[in-house]
Amino acid sequence: MDLNDQTGKKTKLSLWFTPGNDVFGFLTRSNKVIDAVTPLLERNEPVCHFHSKLMQKEPKVGGAWEWYQDYGY
Repeated sequence: MDLNDQTGKKTKLSLWFTPGNDVFGFLTRSNKVIDAVTPLLERNEPVCHFHSKLMQKEPKVGGAWEWYQDYGY
């Protein structure tokens, strides 16, 4: 989806909750990624994918990704 910043310039946002059969889906299911992230989160069991977010902005013409007030919560 396209989102406008305060100046009217666009940023692009993609959200998904189910890993697909593309490079991003394979990355989230990769044993190398899971095995590396699990100890960082101090877990005894493997971690799993919750959701993914991809934010894009085109160089020199794309808008800003503006923070929301509720990010701190």
